[in-house]
Amino acid sequence: MAEAAAASSAAPRIVPFVPNRTGTQRGTRLFLVFVVLALAVYAAFVALAASSPTAGVRTDSAVYGALTVLALVIAGIGFLVTLGRAPRAAAWRDDRLVVRERTGGLRRFRRDGLRVAVVYRYVPGFLSTEPAELVTVSDADGRHRNYLVGRGFFEPVAAPD
Repeated sequence: MAEAAAASSAAPRIVPFVPNRTGTQRGTRLFLVFVVLALAVYAAFVALAASSPTAGVRTDSAVYGALTVLALVIAGIGFLVTLGRAPRAAAWRDDRLVVRERTGGLRRFRRDGLRVAVVYRYVPGFLSTEPAELVTVSDADGRHRNYLVGRGFFEPVAAPD
């Protein structure tokens, strides 16, 4: 019994990840608005190509292919700028802040020199029901990343027991 208690106290304590609900909500809604607008622009260009007085443009599949590829690239960039900046969750693991990013990867920041700076504050509204922030997280190793999070998201994470 005493051995089990000693073994459990020596094992590292696993702190659960804190989900980024507000940042995810704002990022998702902003991405959807971006996609709807991008689709409207795409449809307008396809309509212009389809109604072109030049027969070569109307019937050239390369024109439609190029427009489609351009729309997909713009959608990818839109994802990176909107929802891609909203991490899924964050937690402390030993002496590092671990951020689970939207694409599933983990980014680690050392506690030494950890700095969280607010770049922009967003008020509640159509895009998110709670206040949100765009923050820059950096550490002494020179790692830095911009994240879209709920207001004060990194405060409880930045102060482990």
